[in-house]
Amino acid sequence: MLADPEGNEFCIIEAGNGFLDDTARIGALSCEGTREVGLFWSEALQWPLVWDEGEETAAQSPAGGTKIAWGGPPVAAKGGIEKLRLDLVPSPGSTPGGSGRQRVLHRPDDALSARRGASVSS
Repeated sequence: MLADPEGNEFCIIEAGNGFLDDTARIGALSCEGTREVGLFWSEALQWPLVWDEGEETAAQSPAGGTKIAWGGPPVAAKGGIEKLRLDLVPSPGSTPGGSGRQRVLHRPDDALSARRGASVSS
């Protein structure tokens, strides 16, 4: 395990690790979050889960590239500046009302965004 001067961890995974097959130079962004968070982002991004084991999940674009992974509990208490932020924007040629962001965040049963206090502007 390596860390930068601010203490941000950087993991080197040995060659032959199957989890990083079909990824970009940066194999995965590792995030804290439960399986519920991984499912939410998988649907929001319209990226399939490529790892779903126990409480750990990972999503990857259908085109391949870097995976976004959530390690499951225990999730550390939040403090300080959030270091990773995911913003959703419509894909070129998509209609704003049909985007994954609209579909996921505007569902009446979306308890996840309500619990997180998410605000969504149209």
